Formats: sequence, C-alpha cells, structure tokens
Amino acid sequence: MMIQPPSGPVVEPTFILCQMRALLSHTTATASASAGGDACAAASVIWDLSANDEAAEFMFAHGLLPLLLHLVEASLAPQSEASEIAASERMLETCLGTLANLAAAPAVCDAIEARDAWPMLCGVLFRTADSSALHEWLRLSEVCCSALAAHRRSSGYAARWLRAMTSGDSLRRLMEVLENTRRRELLLRGVALLAAASYLAEAAATPDEASGEPPATDRTVAEPGAAEASGKAAVAVASEAAEAEAGSR
Repeated sequence: MMIQPPSGPVVEPTFILCQMRALLSHTTATASASAGGDACAAASVIWDLSANDEAAEFMFAHGLLPLLLHLVEASLAPQSEASEIAASERMLETCLGTLANLAAAPAVCDAIEARDAWPMLCGVLFRTADSSALHEWLRLSEVCCSALAAHRRSSGYAARWLRAMTSGDSLRRLMEVLENTRRRELLLRGVALLAAASYLAEAAATPDEASGEPPATDRTVAEPGAAEASGKAAVAVASEAAEAEAGSR
C-alpha cells in the first residue's frame, strides 16, 4: 500500500512507521538528547502527514492516538532547563496539532472518550502559556466540538467533554488567555471554539430524531447554562477581536 498526499511524493507506510517509532523513543526514560531531537523532527513530519486523510487513518490504526496522548501529558511535566522547556512546548504544539487533524474522524473522538482523555486534554489550558500550543489546543477543541455535534455521537460523552471545558475554572482560564493575547489568530480561534461549544451544548441536550437517542442524562449533563455561557463568552471575545483589529489600522 502506498499513500499519496494531495501534493508531494508518494509516502510509503514503512516511512510512516519509522517516524512513529522515532516518536515512541521520546517516551522512554533512557531517551538521549539526540533521540529527543529525532523525536521532535518525527513529530513535525507526522503532523504534516496527518493532514492527509489516508495517512491519518493509517497512523490511527497503528496506535498513534495513545502515543500522542502520552506525549501531551509528558510535555506538561515541569522542566528546569530552557532548552527542555522549548522542546516540550514544541512537542506539545505538534502533538496537539496532529490530534486536531485526526479528531475530525468520529472514530478518533470515540477513542478519546474511551480513554477518558477529555479531562487531561482540557487541563492543557491550565498548564502551558505557549501561544502556539494554545492555538493548537483551541483548534483541537473546536474540531472535537464540531465532530461530536455533526455526527451526533453519544450525547453522554459530548456532555462530559462540555462539562470539562465549560466548568467555571476552565471558562475563566480560557477567557483570561484570550483577553491577554496579542495574537489575532488566537482570538479568532477562541471565538470559533466558543461558538462550536455553544452549538454542541444545544445538540447534546436535544434528542437525535434519526437515532431516537435521548438527551444527556442528569448524571452526564454539561454544566448548567453551558450553551449560554459559551455564547456570551464568544460574543465578548469577538468584540475584543474587532476592537483589536480596529486599533491596528
């Protein structure tokens, strides 16, 4: 089997597996500095490849998701050296970006839920101040919201994801990030996420007529007023983005 990206040369599966193996080396306790550099380079290649649906499906089938989730969590561990901090931030950005590319597929959202990874992923918001990593976190969160709503996956775990993301602390931290950033693309991504979360909150509370699935139960329901809170936050951030845009002219 050969994988043909939309542009560029054909990619052999063996090459992809080699990149995943290099990424795996970053998870071992005895990984050397050179192995860490190889892993960061491999992570960038995998991020690029994950934009191709066929390559993304292949990597997901060969265990990329648990590897990425492990690396996200490991990248959030405290680091003492400046070089280690920079490497961790870059690894976090690439892993979150790759996850965002993969998450458009419903099966990936199902697998994230099966691993109960929503709380850890939402915790990224509190544990990094790197704007590039936060941008990819926002993109991942928006993609998950949109995929869950569009494919009408289990309203129960849609509600669990929303509960993790729209809890008081999470929403306050998100607004704090967006209010203090000078990156316009971060603001716009935040608006898109909050709008998607508002839509998903409404979808999770509405039965799917096609499947007959009921809305989320009391046990898994999202934070009360999640849709309204997300909507109001989206309006606030959109206003701020407009003001910033006007001020830059």
